[in-house]
Amino acid sequence: MRARFFESLARQAGLAQLRDDCFLVGLFSHLDAMLCRPLAELVEGLNLHGQITRTLLDRPHRSDKMPPVWKLVLAYERGDWDALGAIARGRDLKAQTLTDCYAEAVQWADGAEIA
Repeated sequence: MRARFFESLARQAGLAQLRDDCFLVGLFSHLDAMLCRPLAELVEGLNLHGQITRTLLDRPHRSDKMPPVWKLVLAYERGDWDALGAIARGRDLKAQTLTDCYAEAVQWADGAEIA
């Protein structure tokens, strides 16, 4: 669900060209919890380009476009409305857009089949 939410927000935040990368960040973001190993160690073994790795490890470069929107995803999940509002205003995203993207991600995840 997190991966789809980030991908959907990417489209709305002017990062449509990075939507696949955003999906990967969301997908891999809980890899450490699933495999009981540090995320930095796991990411090192994957062939991901720099911006994905930097976003996952919260080590953004000033030219990276994904980290602010990623922080928006995390703030939404935590219910950190102050941070969410500040980031959303900076990206010119409306509350309804966030709600719609989240609802779409939930619906998408509910429809996903688990083998």
